Amino acid sequence: MNTISVGELRQNPAAALADVQRGQTYVVTQHRRPIARLVPAPAPGPSGAEVMRAAEQWRREAAGSVAPGKGFTQEWLAELRASVVLDDPWSR
Repeated sequence: MNTISVGELRQNPAAALADVQRGQTYVVTQHRRPIARLVPAPAPGPSGAEVMRAAEQWRREAAGSVAPGKGFTQEWLAELRASVVLDDPWSR
C-alpha cells in the first residue's frame, strides 16, 4: 500500500489515479495522518436492463414458452450472481 500526501495528490493526481486503475491502493495523508484511501473501483455489475431481460427470459422458460437450454441457463445465472457487488461502498 502506497502513501501519498494531499499536496502530492493535488500536484499529480493523474499518476496516482493511473496506479489505482492498475490495482494499487493509496493512503492519503494530511499532516502525516491518514485521512482517506484510494482503492480501485469494483467491476460494474449487470445493468438493470440486463437483469430485467434475464428475469423475463427465466419467467418464460419457467412457464414453458421457451425450449429448455435455448435461453436462460444455469451457467448464466451463476455468472450473474458472481458479478453482483455485495459490498457497495456507495450504499452506506
